[in-house]
Parts: sequence; structure tokens; C-alpha cells
Amino acid sequence: MRLLFALFIAAALTAWPGPGGQFTVARDATKSGIDPALLKRAEGGDPSAQMKLGRQLVKGIFVRRDLEAAEKWFNRAAAQKPENALSVGFAYRRAKAFQLARKWLHRAAEQKSITAYVFLALMYKNGEGGAPDFEKAETYYRQAAEAGLEVAWGSIGELYYRGKGRPVDYAKAREYFRRAPDRKTSAIRLAEMNRKGLGGPRDPGAAAKWYEKAAIEPAPDVMHLLGTLYRNGELPDPDGRSKALTWFLLATAFGHEEAELLVRRIDVRISRAVALEATARAQSIAKKAQFEPDILSYLDKAETYFRK
Repeated sequence: MRLLFALFIAAALTAWPGPGGQFTVARDATKSGIDPALLKRAEGGDPSAQMKLGRQLVKGIFVRRDLEAAEKWFNRAAAQKPENALSVGFAYRRAKAFQLARKWLHRAAEQKSITAYVFLALMYKNGEGGAPDFEKAETYYRQAAEAGLEVAWGSIGELYYRGKGRPVDYAKAREYFRRAPDRKTSAIRLAEMNRKGLGGPRDPGAAAKWYEKAAIEPAPDVMHLLGTLYRNGELPDPDGRSKALTWFLLATAFGHEEAELLVRRIDVRISRAVALEATARAQSIAKKAQFEPDILSYLDKAETYFRK
């Protein structure tokens, strides 16, 4: 009896499967909410199972939340597949365990992951896992941009535009925004800066081009703004009234209610020829931008209306 008792004690303390011990782990796992089959695969070295178990422990779904235990499983998975570091960083960030998220995203960044660069920049900019650090944010945005993600230059431009961690510098902001021409926010910033003369000479013509680039994303609010600027004469143009209606029509086609009210008001103040010119321009823009058929359908109806 003493020998049998000693064997049971040894099994309990060392997890050695003594008499009936092969069921002990399964019973404990089931009690804690861990799927015994998943645990068995994880303990057997399956990195996918290790990652899944780690995520469950981070989220606290079906099991008690245990970041320390999750870390052990994640380390075992990453030892076999280092690229898992990025997924681990995301798991911790979603769980708002920001310091651990930073740690794992740094591991992913060491593997030259552009996604890791971007999320580290965001975390340093937003102060996730510590105080905001705009210098580090710029460093990681720059690494992402130099690795081929051009939109990241625009994020650096925003730091200079807003004076985050440095004095406002509109000239540098312009420089970085120009490096991200396909980023809608960069186009809007460049339009605004050219219109107001921030960081360089005032250039309404360039402002109009940058606004148009942002508008055809499509961006109904920018379409409405363009129409308003032409209508108010802030973008001087001999065809200003016609261009104003063009952009109001496009914004209306995308459901912008204020633009629709302005279309109704303009309708009674301009000639049929100007209205048709504006509609034709809107149709041309919509076709070139490959807008959805319902947008073209609305513009066709507008043309029919103005021809009456």
C-alpha cells in the first residue's frame, strides 16, 4: 500500500503517468477548459496547435486568461516558425497587452516585416505600451517606406504637419506628402497647403489638381468641398460655376445630401448650356475613374433633365 501511495504522489507532483495517470492531463485540461486533443498536439510540438492554445490563453476564451502561459506556447511556436512573431504581436495588441505586443512586433521587425514596422510606428505614435515616442514612430514609418510602402512617407509628413514631437514644419510635410501621391490624406494635405500657401507658394491650380486626385478615390466629402471652393471663387477659374456643378453632381451621385441641395439651387441660376457642360465633365470623370454603373446612371438622368 505504501508503495502504491508513493506512486500516486509521484504522479501528481511530476505529471508522470502512474496507474491511471494517462487520464490525469486530459481531466485537468477538460476542467480548465483546454481541449485535451489540442493540448496533446501542442505538447507534441505542433506549432499551429501551440499558436492556437496561446491565443486562447490570451483571449481567455474557454480558459482562464493567462498571459504568462500563453507566452510559453508562443515561444515554442516561434522557435519552429519565427514568422509567427507577427501573429503573436497582433494577438497581444488585440488583447491590449501592449508591452508584450511591442516585444513580439520587434521580433517580427527583426525579420524585416513591413507590417511590423507599420504597427510599431502606430504603437509608438499612439503611446500603446508606454509614453508616445514620435522619433521612434518616424523611424519605423521610414523603415516601412524604404522597404517599399510609399504611403508610410505620408505618415511621416503628418508628424511634421501636426508638429508631433517636433516643431511644425510645413516645408518638410510637403516633401513627405509628395512621396506618397497615392495616399488620399496626402493629396488632401497637399491641396490644402497649396491653397493656403503653407510650406511653399500659394498655387490654386495645384490645389485643384490635388483635390481632384483625392476626390476620385472616391471621396464624396472632397467632391463637395471642391464644388464649394469653385462656387465661392477660392479656386479661381473661368469655368468655376460649371466645375462647381460638376463636383456637386458627382457628390450627389454618391449620396451627399448637402451637395444635392446645392445642385437644386444652382439649377435655377445657370444656363442649360453650362449645366450640360458640367454634366458632360462629370460623366467623363466618372468613366475615367471607373465608378460603379449606378453613378453613371444618375449622371445620365441628370443630363436628360438638363436637356428638357
